[in-house]
Parts: sequence; C-alpha cells; structure tokens
Amino acid sequence: MQIEPMCFEDLEFALKLIDIEKWGQGREEVEDLFELSPDTIFIAKVEGTPVGMAFGVKYDKYAFLADVIVCEEERGKGYGKKLVQHTLATLNQQGIENIYLDGVPKITPLYAAEGFKPMCKSFRLYGQIPFQSSDRIRQMEESDLDEICAMDFKYFQSDRSLLLITLFQKHPDLCKVYIEENQIQGYIMAAPRENCIKVGPWVVNNPKKSVKCMLTSFGSPSETPQLFIGILESQQQALQIATDLGFESHYFSIRMHRGPNPISTPHIFAIMGPDRG
Repeated sequence: MQIEPMCFEDLEFALKLIDIEKWGQGREEVEDLFELSPDTIFIAKVEGTPVGMAFGVKYDKYAFLADVIVCEEERGKGYGKKLVQHTLATLNQQGIENIYLDGVPKITPLYAAEGFKPMCKSFRLYGQIPFQSSDRIRQMEESDLDEICAMDFKYFQSDRSLLLITLFQKHPDLCKVYIEENQIQGYIMAAPRENCIKVGPWVVNNPKKSVKCMLTSFGSPSETPQLFIGILESQQQALQIATDLGFESHYFSIRMHRGPNPISTPHIFAIMGPDRG
C-alpha cells in the first residue's frame, strides 16, 4: 500500500466514500479543506487503485483528524491504522502536537491506541424551527469579518479565518450577528445542504446569555427550513437551547484529543464540523 497526498483528481473517490458512510459533507466542504490543508490530506492506493483516505485539517496551532475511511471490501487489512499513523506523523513533523477528532464510537479503540483520549460526546441534531425575528439579529456584513475572525480566534485559539471568510462569501444570507448595545456579541453561520441548512460555527461572547434568537433567525415567516447542527456534550447551554426549540439528536460521535493542551471553551456553542472544529 502506498500513501500519498490527495489531489483534486481524487475528489470523486473521496466524495463517494463520504456518501457511503452518510457523513454529510458536500463537495463544497471537501474542496474547502483541500484549499486549507493540501499537504496533509492523504489517499491510500494498492497497485494504483484507491482504497482509503484520511484528512489532517490543520490550523496554526492544532489540527483535526477526519474522514478516515477505507473501502468496505478492503477493511481488516490494517490500511486505516496506517493512514492514521501516517497523517499523525506528518502533522507532528510540521510542529502540530495538539490534534482532535470526532470518532465513530466503535472505532475509538483504534484512536486510543494512537494516544487519543475521549473528551465528550459530539451530538448531531436536527430540528425544524419556526422563524422568529429579533432586533438583536442582523445579517453579517463584509465589514464585520475582521471582528468576527478576531472573536473566533479568541475562543477557538487558532486561526480559521480562511474558512470563515469563504463561508461568508459563498452564503452571506446565512451568516448573522448578535448585537447588544450596538456591539457584536456573537455570530452564527450556515450553509445549504441537499435537505437541510447546516448550522455552524456558532460563537457567543457571553455563554450565560439567552441567545435562542440566533437559532430562530433562519428561514422566514413563510419558510421553516430543516436545520442540522453539531453541539458538543460539554456545551450544556447550547444543548438546552436546542432541546427547548425541539431539536432531536440523531447520532453522536466521540470528541477525542491527543497532545499536551486540550482546549475547552463554553463560548463555542456549535462546531463548524467534525473535520474543522
């Protein structure tokens, strides 16, 4: 088996594996990851035929291991383990020691063997929430981006401005800010998917505030879209808001961490995705 950096010609293979696993990422999201981390996204081949892949999505201070998938007919041969080890070694060589992942529960022993420790459950929730207008919510504007990226860096503790700016440029109508006393106190972003709107990231300055209006800002008086959101078990305030609004958990993965300094913040209410934090 050979492991090499994935190229855009391999994109259809990657999308096929993701679709088989029903993990929900679309072409747009995968292409964004190619732009962010082109040298730490890998494909495994046997005699030139693709058999698996692993994504190392890196920021300036830490990374996420994601989309470790092996073709069903090739499983049980150790390819997944080798992909994980290769990706981790490459990230470590680049000076990145803190690495996170959201692992399918039955696969977590594989990650534990590589030094990952469980942190909490990572829930995926769906809800169809009636629209409610609020004078505290407005559309995000291009002039807000510097402030939004600075807020995100403060709490995420690494720079994901490229993904935030790209998300805004592609879907400005689904990017909103929360205002108090004429100051931005939070933001929420989303993107359309085939049968829903995928919400995240969702970040607030004061996690004790009732910011339910941020979730009810999607849609319109005549349209109630299906929303999909990822919330960590540790974010009890966000989970309570989602539950009160009628969201239901459809499945969960396990958030895990390897490295010296795990980061946990109450300010990040919803993740951007299991592959990007």
